[in-house]
Amino acid sequence: MIRRPTSILVVEDNPGDARLIQEYLRESQTLSAELVNVSTLADAVEAMNRTTFDVVLLDLSLSDSSGLGSVRVLTRVAKSVPIVVLSGNEDHELVLQSVQSGAQDYLPKGDASASNLSRAISSAIERQSLLIERDTLATIGRIISSNLDIDVVFGNFAEHVHTLIPVERMVLSWGDDEELCLVNRHTWGGLSAPWDSDGEYIVPIQSFSDFSDAEEGSIGWGSHLFGELSAKELERRTSDAGYHSAMFAPLRAGDSTGGVLCVVTSEPDAYTKRHLQVLETIASQISGAIHASELYDKAVLWTEEREQRIVLEAQKQELERVSHIKSQIITTVSHELKTPLTSMAAFIDILSRNRLGNLVQQQLDQLEVLRRNGSHLHLLINDLLDHSRVESGTFELLEMNFDANSMLRALGESFEPLVKHAGQTIEVDLPDDEIIITADQNRISQTISNMLSNATKYAGKGSTIRLEAHATESVFSVSVSDDGIGMDNEAVENAFDLYFRGENPTTRAVSGLGLGLNISKTIVGMHDGEIFLSSEIGKGTRIGFDIPCVVRVLSDAA
Repeated sequence: MIRRPTSILVVEDNPGDARLIQEYLRESQTLSAELVNVSTLADAVEAMNRTTFDVVLLDLSLSDSSGLGSVRVLTRVAKSVPIVVLSGNEDHELVLQSVQSGAQDYLPKGDASASNLSRAISSAIERQSLLIERDTLATIGRIISSNLDIDVVFGNFAEHVHTLIPVERMVLSWGDDEELCLVNRHTWGGLSAPWDSDGEYIVPIQSFSDFSDAEEGSIGWGSHLFGELSAKELERRTSDAGYHSAMFAPLRAGDSTGGVLCVVTSEPDAYTKRHLQVLETIASQISGAIHASELYDKAVLWTEEREQRIVLEAQKQELERVSHIKSQIITTVSHELKTPLTSMAAFIDILSRNRLGNLVQQQLDQLEVLRRNGSHLHLLINDLLDHSRVESGTFELLEMNFDANSMLRALGESFEPLVKHAGQTIEVDLPDDEIIITADQNRISQTISNMLSNATKYAGKGSTIRLEAHATESVFSVSVSDDGIGMDNEAVENAFDLYFRGENPTTRAVSGLGLGLNISKTIVGMHDGEIFLSSEIGKGTRIGFDIPCVVRVLSDAA
């Protein structure tokens, strides 16, 4: 079987690095590569829309894009193409985020060599192929189990098989033990061969007993299934029809083989042992559906259980991998960051009091900058810890009755210095009545603070931020709006996703983990409420929530 070179798209804006990658791949003893080099994300998108590549080597620092946004963009353009991230930084958090964003592998440029690069490319292609294979097999399982009538599902099923195995013609045949032959039940694709029209016999079976005992398929013409003479006749007729490679997988019905699934293609020596394994797996999925109708319930249950095992095993492995990495991050945050950060905050507070009067105003202003940055870092750490608690199931609410208006006024006042420092103004519009609600006051306050903080960070200088609230007899509503830069539709759609941050100069200039809105949505959901977000580029953003936790409004309770 003649194999073509591996088609590689190199997205690298440093000419020296691009040449080095080319040299490494030229030196590779295990990989024959065909390279296309581009220097911008826009050129990469154009190239991927024009050409199909086997793998993408992506530098995260490009002239028109930087960070994980490049991974997300290319993944959306061609989800099935594996991406290997190349970076000059050995950042373990970036490794995790790259994989979560859709990359298959991560290779620091300092570790690049002919062997390492070849290994990373081959591994990425193999992993991506296994992921596609797993998902496609699961899809095939669902298609087959959705309907006992194979006529209804065969065409859809065959299209998915075509994505895993080189197939120009697929034939599903069932054995006739009285006529000692195979009867074609279903065909798909290609031009009809003389022997494979529906209802006609593919080939006689020399020994039906041997055929019924067969448990393994074959690459070639199936001599162990049909007998030597029949196999040779099948090869002759198939070759005359223009097909030069064939593969068979038995359809097991109970303890015996009842039929075969056959695929053919015009390419010589097209099939490998891995192709046969896939075909045998697929054949095992459809055997129960072709079997007698009295076994319908058993066949459906078997297919569902098998699919569940595949999905659960994949989920288990992924959760174990992510959990291990996350545990290391959480441990580092808890023991290496939070404790010294608390001490720093205490000393900054002591110095800011200036009891000896020996600090000038400039020094006091610098301490205030340190305090604000320390508070921001503390919030980031708390977001990470909260996210960990949510995933582990230990995130809980402590509900109580409290005056929502008093809480909102206090929040508005606490944000005034921050808003003023950003060159913005804040307006607080609250009902005159006292609103008593039952909720976790700290978590509701955290949610609103997160919304105010985002508005302050991203709205831009000169913007007006509005904090509004109102209540009915059953629902308490809060919203934060601004007239700042706004968000595009994609950013609005993904705003509540984990680790998502909009890709624009303003967001890149502000540090963050992309956890705040996801945690806020969780908090609102735990209160049986709904969170909402709307935005328009150049016109501003409005975000808020409704929660059904009103105890009373004072004017109604009087």
